[in-house]
Amino acid sequence: MLAPIGIAACTGIPGKSDTAAEGTNVAPSLTVDTPVAGAAVDAGTPVQVVGFVVDDRDVASEILLRVVGSGSGELAVVRPRADGTWNTTVNLAATDTLLTVSATDRDDATTTLDVGLTVYDPLGDDAPSTPAIHIDPLSPQTGDPLRYSIDTLSVDPDGLPVTYTFAWTVDGAPFAGETIPPSAVFRGQVWTLEVRAFDGTTYSAPATTSVEVVNAPPTARAVRITPPVATVLDPLNCQIDGLSDREGDALTLSYSWTVAGTPAGDDTATLGPAVARDGEDVVCTVLVDDGIDVASFTSAVFQIGNSAPSAPVVAILPETPSDSDDLLCAIVADAVDPDGDGVSYAYAWYRNGDYVGDVDAQVLGADTRRDERWSCEVVATDVGGLTSAVGRAEVSIGTAWQDSQSADEAWATLDGTQEGGQFGKSIALVGDMDADGRSEVLVSAPGEEGGLGAVYLFAGASLGGALTSDVAIARWTGTPTATGLGAYRSIA
Repeated sequence: MLAPIGIAACTGIPGKSDTAAEGTNVAPSLTVDTPVAGAAVDAGTPVQVVGFVVDDRDVASEILLRVVGSGSGELAVVRPRADGTWNTTVNLAATDTLLTVSATDRDDATTTLDVGLTVYDPLGDDAPSTPAIHIDPLSPQTGDPLRYSIDTLSVDPDGLPVTYTFAWTVDGAPFAGETIPPSAVFRGQVWTLEVRAFDGTTYSAPATTSVEVVNAPPTARAVRITPPVATVLDPLNCQIDGLSDREGDALTLSYSWTVAGTPAGDDTATLGPAVARDGEDVVCTVLVDDGIDVASFTSAVFQIGNSAPSAPVVAILPETPSDSDDLLCAIVADAVDPDGDGVSYAYAWYRNGDYVGDVDAQVLGADTRRDERWSCEVVATDVGGLTSAVGRAEVSIGTAWQDSQSADEAWATLDGTQEGGQFGKSIALVGDMDADGRSEVLVSAPGEEGGLGAVYLFAGASLGGALTSDVAIARWTGTPTATGLGAYRSIA
């Protein structure tokens, strides 16, 4: 009934051997192949003992083999076959934890081998109960560590404390240790665990369980959508980070997109611009196939940002105003919002570069003066508060005489002094040169000086009423090599 653990070792002790002198007899060479040192066997169960022997003088069949148990004494006597192989069957008692095998030749030279065994006696009246166990995890994947779990502890009838022994095998081969490291676990393997309770003298019947290792699906750290901030004008990219497969399988990736909960785009990693709009939720899902399992990874919800509208195209009407005309800042082409939002407009007016104010789209003619430069700036704002670039237009204020139909309607007249001089052929405002608030005026007379031509500069402040060219503050004439000065419109 006792079943102490035998010494897990195999030792040889040759007898009457002396190789120092020529002709001295040498003890047989002996091996024991089965059982191996440390093997676990049940008491009362037949055990095969198998080995090989050879001698330097005697034929193998002349050698005498004895098998002795540490508790039972001699268990078997056997003669080898002519080729040196031998085997026998013995029944071990619980105390036979050490088998001693000896080989003796005809000259009584002997070799001895010890094989330590673990002998169980599960039928003993005082044996602990069999524990209930399982392997954790129940369905392991490649790379999972394997651990034992005792669900129901063993109980000893005599109230003795119990310990447990663990024996693992993988596909039938022994594997040492109480737990199995991740590096040893791969799909397709079958791991078996045998656990026995021991109360110091007797072992329980074994509790046995097995698991088969299955494929580990691909894993990934995260799926994200880039760029981190995007508008309707931006394409979106679906990026998967930290993708790996424990078995090193080739991976196939496919993508799907939803916009506002509705499938969108195609099965590529990019969602084109203008598919998702301002405020809509975008999600990307990646399916990764390793040939056995398909793993699904989904991004966090990504929201499209607002897009600013384009700048409006504006013009000031009339395009060539006089100082009596009202000015209208007209929107020639509306601002366009990429998100389809409605827009509102804000107007700002400037006189000679100085800010006048936000006076809506119109300036009254009574507020303008000749030679002033007026500009209008318009900004579009969408419902999300984003503004466009500035739309801008500018005009210069002329005088009413520029639009007069007859001399009777003019507030000032200028007459030349030379017959056929074509005075007034071209007229141009050249700006306020003397800083008196009035633009100076150039007037051409290409027929004067016998066709050499002349150009007059008049001070703006001097104009009014009926005047002649004699009031000009400067005059230029053509040369014999450059005649007809002032004959073209561009004289400034």
